[in-house]
Amino acid sequence: MINKNFSKSTRIHIRNEKARIRRTVSEPKERERMISELYLQSRRNSGNAM
Repeated sequence: MINKNFSKSTRIHIRNEKARIRRTVSEPKERERMISELYLQSRRNSGNAM
């Protein structure tokens, strides 16, 4: 689900956050929800920088 529209630093941040979520959250649906929110939050933040 990597999107080339994100900058390299944003992609690294997302990768690190996804790893943290996978380590700490045991419920699969909760993981999926949190990762989806991470992408939405990153999309909003990258839109503000433009």
